[in-house]
This record gives sequence, structure tokens and C-alpha cells, in this order.
Amino acid sequence: LTNNPSFGLYVTAVDGREADSTSEYWALWHNGEYAACGIGCLPVEAGDVVSLILTTFDQAESERTNVRVIALVETEEEPGEGTPGDGSGGAVQSFDLPTAYDFLKEGQDTDGSWNSELVTDWSAFALAASGAPAGMKSRLVSYLKEEEPDFESVRDYERHAMALMALGINPYTGGPSDYITPIVESFDGKQIDEPGIMNDDVFALIPLLHAGYGKEDEIIQETTAFIVDEQNGDGSWEGSVDMTAATIQALSQVRSLPGVQAALADAESYLREEQEADGGFGDPFATSWVLQAIEALGDSPADWKVGENTPLTYLAKVQAEDGGMKTTPDDYDTRAWATAYAIPAAKGLTWDDILRDFKKPVGTTTESEDASDGENATTTEDVLSVAFDEPLIAPYFATSTLAIAPEARVTAVTTPEPPVNDSVTEEVTDADGIIETPPNELVAGAGESGAWEWFKRMLGGFWSFVMELFS
Repeated sequence: LTNNPSFGLYVTAVDGREADSTSEYWALWHNGEYAACGIGCLPVEAGDVVSLILTTFDQAESERTNVRVIALVETEEEPGEGTPGDGSGGAVQSFDLPTAYDFLKEGQDTDGSWNSELVTDWSAFALAASGAPAGMKSRLVSYLKEEEPDFESVRDYERHAMALMALGINPYTGGPSDYITPIVESFDGKQIDEPGIMNDDVFALIPLLHAGYGKEDEIIQETTAFIVDEQNGDGSWEGSVDMTAATIQALSQVRSLPGVQAALADAESYLREEQEADGGFGDPFATSWVLQAIEALGDSPADWKVGENTPLTYLAKVQAEDGGMKTTPDDYDTRAWATAYAIPAAKGLTWDDILRDFKKPVGTTTESEDASDGENATTTEDVLSVAFDEPLIAPYFATSTLAIAPEARVTAVTTPEPPVNDSVTEEVTDADGIIETPPNELVAGAGESGAWEWFKRMLGGFWSFVMELFS
């Protein structure tokens, strides 16, 4: 902070990133709007979000840090008025983020991982938010880029893809394997992986929507429809608070799809019914996910009060002195897992907020329309590897453009018209589209009955080429 005699207090640096005073500044925002007052006089309430956005003098925005006001804490109290957080009066206890990070740091190995794959992946979400001790994030990034986990299910791929994307690692190419394609390949046309299990469908939507897939894609539409259909009459999914909260986060990204808005409203009603007198939802795991669901719904924790308690004050009450969450069982791995959940929740960050966006690799296609209709036929590409010694001029088929040279890649682009010769189409698609064919076999593929017509067209094309060359 800098105190200017004319302007008062203002922020000059955030997390060590100092603004260049000749071209940029840290702009102050309050609940999504440009602040009407500086940092020294800005009035705030519990649940408010204060944002600091690095902004150029041309109003181009880049880095952003969001700060959630968890509670208003009294700086002074009279003796005998109660202790913080005991419910008998006095200051409101707040969640201590620095000690929570210190608790996670205690269990991080030198290679950047934790003892459990679950803790390792979920810690990525905590470290993606600002405020982590120096070195923790970079060590985990290096580990995730190099280490190949031992996966047993599609759900493992989903969680790990999310962890990579949280830290800005490409889930297709940034690690030892492609972690998105196994998710896509488990789609059966209606839902993901195991029928009757919701978890794999919900946690497929979240990474896929940040990996180049959108609401227009069949896999997103059908999976969303399956999830909506599986909602219980009470508004829950699987009668579970944490599963319902996770599903809210997933569906909030596809609100415009059929049935989603009504499903979200019913799910919110269910969660409100399940909230307990202490403001929480039974344990820090479920409460953390509900906090993120509240953000995804566009609400504030202050809107979810039971008496004076909110989900945020609950998290603060179940945080131990060492910074970790109190859990049952109370071993380090379980507590670290819950703490990794709690940090982004306390900072007001949803999974959608945390995950970076990545494009599909070149050549990846999604068929979202029925190609059997000529007007809606999709375009596909097959690669034909042809081995021969001399250049060859090939026939111009109505459905293909073949440009052949020694060891050339031949692209066949399908159009709505039916192929002239089925034998060529069958040969191109054989063995996943990759074949080795001598020149005489390729020519014969045109069909002996059409050889003369092909020869005339070949001569005509060659003559046109010569005339154009010398014109």
C-alpha cells in the first residue's frame, strides 16, 4: 500500500507483482463493479468480493486477485464478552488462509506431490489461487508434467485433467498422457462410463467444457440431459449434499440447455433444507463444495445464514490451530484433502473460475449433427499414404481431391454427394485410413469400366495445366 497525500491509500503491488507506474495500476473493484471509493474508505460487508485487477492506462486488464470478505472482525473487545467463534458474543472467527497453506506445505514432498494421489490432485485447486507459499505451486506443476499416475477409472482421468487445467497445464499434451480422450471415448451416446453412476458424468462435464467442447456438442448435450433426468424429486442427486453441490457447479456452465435452470432451482432448495444450525453441511468436505455451489448460483454466503452462522463461519470453526481442517478420521491425508477443498471455497472460487481453457488438438472432430442428411453432412479427413517411385496424376473423383506426389499425404474430403466409386472409398477407410498402395492398384481402383473416361479427364486436366503455364 502507498499513502498518497492527494489520493489516500492505494495498492501498488499484489503477491509481489508491482504495477509499472508509467503504464499500469491495480484497479479496485467491489462486487463486480468499479469501486466508488479507494481501499482506505471502501465500505464492505461479509460476503463481499473485492477484486484487484492489473489494468493499463488504455484499460486493458490482465492479472486479477479476488478477495472474499469472510466476516467482519472486531479489533477490540471488552474482557468477559466471550471468545472469538464460541457463539457467546465477541469477534467472529474467520478462516485463516495462510495457516491452511502452511498445513498443506507440511505434507508436500520434495518432488511436489503428496502421499495420496487424491490430495495431490485436489491441492492443485488450492495452489491455483493466489497466496500459496513460494515454490509450492511450481513444484507441483513440475510433478504433474512428468509423473504418470496409476489410474483405475474414468473418474481418475477426470479429476487429474481438472488438476492439470487448474495449474495451466494442457490436459491433452502437457503431461505424460492425453487425459481428455479417455473421457470422450467412454461416452456411449447417452452418458459417460458406468451406467447408473452420476459421479463420472458430472465430473466429465467440468473439464470437457474447458477442453474445447461446448453446448453444441452431442457429448455435452446428452450428458447434461442424463444428469437432469437423474435428479431426485427432492432436488438432490443421489440424496447427497456434496454430489448435489458438485452437480450445481457442473450444470451452471450449461444453463441454456433444456431443463437445467429448473434443476438448479430445485437443487438450491434441497441444499437450503439440508443446512444445519451451525451454518455448515455436516463436514468440511460437503460444506466446501456447497460454498462453491453458492458462488456458481450467483449467491453470497451471507445469503445463507442460519442465525448468525454461514457456511464460511462453519469452515472457520472446524479449522484447527495448525491450519488444517478437523476431520474424522483425523490422519494427515484426510485432513489435507479437506483443507485442499476448503481453500478455494473460502476464497470464493468455483471450479469453473479456476480451470483454464484449452482447445482441442488439431484434427479432433465432434460430430454434433446427423451426417445421414445430405444437407447436414459433416466433413471428415482421411489420410492415404501412397508409396511409389514416380509422380502420378490421379483421377478427379466427385467426392475427393487427391494430390499425389512421392510419399505424399492424400486428403479425402467427404461432401454430401455419393461417391462415384465405392471401391476407392472402402480402400481409403480400411485400416483406420492408412494403407500402402502401389500406383497400379490405385489406378485400378477407379474401375476398369471407367478407365477411358478417367484417361480423357486426365488429359484434359493436364492440357489445361500446360496452357495456363505458358499463357
